[in-house]
Amino acid sequence: MIVLLLLYSLAFGGIEDMFGQKVDVALEEAFRAWMVKDEEGMRRATSKLVQYETYLFVLTHRTRYLSDLPRSLRPEHMVPYLFLLKKRREGVDLMPPGLFRGRRFMYKLKGGKHGNL
Repeated sequence: MIVLLLLYSLAFGGIEDMFGQKVDVALEEAFRAWMVKDEEGMRRATSKLVQYETYLFVLTHRTRYLSDLPRSLRPEHMVPYLFLLKKRREGVDLMPPGLFRGRRFMYKLKGGKHGNL
């Protein structure tokens, strides 16, 4: 399998492109399943997403989306966050300006202290 991937990358110059496309397809599937509240479909698509991201990291030492996930993000919020991140990288901003203005969110600082955004 690894030999075939290396030959593919030499021939077409695109391990990152190949797995990047698979990551994008898995993210789209996960987001569709999340929209219709299909837990099993979301679980399958998310596991494929993580699997392809892992392959991409092992082969190229880069990831597409998972390195940008906040540590404190809950698993059920991972799919919509990644979808918004993907759209933002494509130049589509789905967050209306001022959405979080005037709202307080707590986050935990190192050392156990809390702060506000």
